Amino acid sequence: MFDFDIEASWINRSLGETGYAVVQPLIMVFGGDGADSIQGSGTSDLVSGGRGADTIRGNNGGDLLYGNQQDDSLVGGNGNDTVFGGQGSDFVSGGNGTDLLYGNLAADVLVGGNADDILYGGQGNDTLNGEGGNDLLFGNRGADIINGGATGNDTLLGGLGNDVFVFDGAVGADLIGDFDMSCDRITVSGEVTATQVGTNTILTLSDGAAITLAGVSVSDITQSLFTNSNNINISDTLPSNSVATTLNELGDFIFE
Repeated sequence: MFDFDIEASWINRSLGETGYAVVQPLIMVFGGDGADSIQGSGTSDLVSGGRGADTIRGNNGGDLLYGNQQDDSLVGGNGNDTVFGGQGSDFVSGGNGTDLLYGNLAADVLVGGNADDILYGGQGNDTLNGEGGNDLLFGNRGADIINGGATGNDTLLGGLGNDVFVFDGAVGADLIGDFDMSCDRITVSGEVTATQVGTNTILTLSDGAAITLAGVSVSDITQSLFTNSNNINISDTLPSNSVATTLNELGDFIFE
């Protein structure tokens, strides 16, 4: 157990094989080899968990948190934080504030919070949730699950791998910038209306949310692109002519 009450501008403190620390203002802490529990101060902190499975919370202030090795849990807190998961399968949450979150190597869970956040999954099969705000989510490598969140206008990029973009009760106008019809899929519920606008397709959901598929033709939209296709009714509208295509639950085409 370590108890700090230090007023110096920068203090470097290391924990042993296992320990707990409360960080006072403007302190750098390095966790060590064990499973550490570290809580930051009300100002800007720099915390590295070390080799163990660590629990780190930045608290208030703009913090820089790094989980390092093993499976860590990192929460930025109320400030504008930068959080790195490290090498393990980490839980990374920005909390409140405009945050920058990195998952890195393994299968990580990244949660943005209420502000405008940037989430970068890394190389594993990651789960990204922007929550509130206008977020940028990038899955990078791996089979990722990407959810912009219930509110905000989000930009979603799956990267390489078989990615699933999830829209569950979302409100807003989201953009999928690199949808690959050969391997990526979308999860929604209810009726979907697909409209061609320039070189893009806009999917309008029954709850009013809109999803733009950049560079995707409306003629290529089929039920197979949706993970829950048996529960979706798709209406394709082509503004350039009067042809409308409706796909029923069996996937048949009806031209009107």
